[in-house]
Amino acid sequence: SASSGYEYANPFDGLFHPDPMNPVVFHLRKKGEGADLIHGDQLFGFRTNGPLQYLDLLQGKNTLNPPGDLAAQVMRTPRNPDAKFNWSVTISVPDGGILETNEEFMFEAPTDGYQPSIVIQATTNDLHWSAVAKTQFYFKSRNGNVYGRAKATIYSQYQKAAAIELNYYVNPSGSRNLEPRN
Repeated sequence: SASSGYEYANPFDGLFHPDPMNPVVFHLRKKGEGADLIHGDQLFGFRTNGPLQYLDLLQGKNTLNPPGDLAAQVMRTPRNPDAKFNWSVTISVPDGGILETNEEFMFEAPTDGYQPSIVIQATTNDLHWSAVAKTQFYFKSRNGNVYGRAKATIYSQYQKAAAIELNYYVNPSGSRNLEPRN
């Protein structure tokens, strides 16, 4: 019989060596009471320098007309000789609010601190200019009847337009619980 084995790392990258001066920290969390959530992982296309577009996350669709849980508008200037351009994305919530966060476990939406919109942008003179940006946020929409969370990757140039990839969880019951049941 042929012998088999398993490696936990690529030996050419060097193996892990524990360092008491630089410990690895694991964040553990006890699973809470899950809720029935609507989940999507979807790429939404956007016109640049065009009208506000609405994202109906209960239906998983992008539209020019309300209702929407999120709304976004992508603005972009022409490329300069370095192939860079100024761009901005404004993400807002009609009849609600949005709150950027760096929380690791986004399982309960906050009660307050929401703003009408957030702006993510880059200018050609930014030292670390990129056409792509990431953010994550909570939102409450539909007059506070829907809470959700999303991780967004913004592509200020996607084919001839722009796109936002959203990995989102929405609780349509009005509860702030955003922990999936499974």
